Amino acid sequence: MLEIRYRDIDPDTGNITRDEMVCQCPTEMLAKWVYSAIVKESLDLDDPNREFYIKSNKPSLDEILRDAYLENKNEKVSNNSEN
Repeated sequence: MLEIRYRDIDPDTGNITRDEMVCQCPTEMLAKWVYSAIVKESLDLDDPNREFYIKSNKPSLDEILRDAYLENKNEKVSNNSEN
């Protein structure tokens, strides 16, 4: 699932003051279509401090490797306690 999100950025500090989800899309093609429509419409709003983006909910490679490591480590501890 992909999320279309926006964030508001404080022009004085550069800090993100708000980060909100607009919608979720089940496919990349649909997410890109929705994103382009929202960006096109937002040009009329003239809000230079709002940024739209697509966020993937897929785990990163680091998260996958960490989870695999922890699962393997837990299996070894479990096997050692059975002996």
